[in-house]
Amino acid sequence: MSQIEYIESQLTPLRKQLKEHSLYKQLQSVEDIKIFMSLHVFAVWDFMSLLKALQIQLTTTTIPWRPRPKASLARFINEIVHAEESDINEKGEAKSHFEMYLESMQQIDSDVTEINHLIKGLENGDSIESIIEALYIDDCAKEFMRFTFRVIESGKPHCIAAAFTFGREDLIPDMFIEILKQADSKNTKFNKLTYYLDRHIELDGDEHGPLSLQMVEELCENDQKKIEEVLQISKEALQYRIGLWDGIKEKIVAQEGRIMVAGPIPNKKLRNAILAVSIVIPAAVAILFSVKIDGFDLSFLPPIYASLNGLTAIGLLSALIAIKFKKIKIHQRIIQFCLSFSILFLLLYVLYHMTSDSTKYGDINGNGILESTEAMAVSDTRGIYFFILVSHIFLSLVVIPLVLFTYKFAWEGNYERHKKWTRFAYPIWLYVAITGVVVYYMISPFYS
Repeated sequence: MSQIEYIESQLTPLRKQLKEHSLYKQLQSVEDIKIFMSLHVFAVWDFMSLLKALQIQLTTTTIPWRPRPKASLARFINEIVHAEESDINEKGEAKSHFEMYLESMQQIDSDVTEINHLIKGLENGDSIESIIEALYIDDCAKEFMRFTFRVIESGKPHCIAAAFTFGREDLIPDMFIEILKQADSKNTKFNKLTYYLDRHIELDGDEHGPLSLQMVEELCENDQKKIEEVLQISKEALQYRIGLWDGIKEKIVAQEGRIMVAGPIPNKKLRNAILAVSIVIPAAVAILFSVKIDGFDLSFLPPIYASLNGLTAIGLLSALIAIKFKKIKIHQRIIQFCLSFSILFLLLYVLYHMTSDSTKYGDINGNGILESTEAMAVSDTRGIYFFILVSHIFLSLVVIPLVLFTYKFAWEGNYERHKKWTRFAYPIWLYVAITGVVVYYMISPFYS
C-alpha cells in the first residue's frame, strides 16, 4: 500500500461523513444556497491562503532568485496557482476563483458584507486574528479559518499540503446544480455560479486533485513521521470542515424554520452490540459478586482501583482541556487511556469482592457487624456516604452505554452526534470517577 493509499484509507470514515452530511438534504432552494455561500466563502478565501503558503514554501518568491531542490514540486504548485489565481471567467476575463465566487454571490444576492470586511481589514494591514475576531459570522467559519492559519504558521510544507489536499470538499452537491437549473432554466440569472461550479468540478477532478496527491507524496519523502503528521492534519482539517457544514446546516434550519432532516442511518449492528454489552456487564458483575473464592488475600487492591478512578478523573479533565485547545489527537489518546483505566478498575473491583468480604461503613472494630455504638459514631456521615455510594453505583451502570455510544460516534467520524452525547456522557463519567475516589476515602478507615 502506498503512502497516499494508507492516508486515504485512514480518512475514509471522515470523508464518508462529509459526503453524507445532512447539510446537503437541507439545500432545497436558492435561499438556502445564499445562506450556504455567505459562510462557505470564507473557506474559499482561506483556501487561497493555503495555496500561497505552499507557493512560498515550494518555489522562490524572493529576490535574488535561487533554484529550488525539487522543481517538480514547484511545477505542481505553480500550475495550481495559475488556475486558481488567474483562471478565465464566463466572459473570458482573467479572475481568481475567489473573485469568481464573490461575483457569483453578488449575482445570486448572497450576503457579502462580512467577506468584504475581511478583505478591507487585510488592505488596512490588520492582523488576521483581529480580523477574524471582529467578523459577525458564525463560530464554525471562524474556527475553520483559525485552524488553517495555525497550519500555515507551522511552516511545515507537508502539513500545509495535507490541509490543502485532504481538508477541502471534494464534491459540490448535485442539488446545487439542480436547484439552479430549476430557478434559472435559461442560465441567465445565476450563470456566474453555474460557471464557477462547472469549472471547480473540472479542475479538481481532472487536474488539481491528482497534482495535489503527488505533491503530498513527494513532500512526505517516505518519512514515517511526516506521513503521520499529514494524516493527523488531514483528520483535523476534515473535522473542521464537518464543523463548518454543521454550522451552515444549523443556520439554514434556524432561518428557514424547518424541521431538521435526519442524517445517515446509524450502524445497527454496532448499536446492538453496545446495548448487549451494557446489559451483560452489570449482569456479569452481579453474578460474580455472589461467587466467593477463599484462600486469596487481595486486600491491597482497593487503593489501586481507587487510584485508577483518580487517574480517570484527571484524564477526563485533561481531555477537556486538550479539546478546548483543538489538540484532537491528544484528546483521543487521553480518552483511550481513560477507557483502559475504567476497564481495569472494573476487573480489579470484581476480583477484590470475589475474594473478600464486604466492608460495612462504620465497622470500627472490623468484626463484620455494625454495632449500635459504631452506627452512632458515624451517624453524621453515614447518610452522605450512602448517597454518594448509591449514586455512584447507579450512574456507573448508566455511563456504560453513554460512553460507548459517544466513543462510537467519534470513531465513526460522526462528530455532530459525538458532541451531543458528550454533554451527558462526560459529566456523568467524571462524577463516577471522582465519587469512586470519595467512596474509597470514606470507607478505607474501616477495612479490616
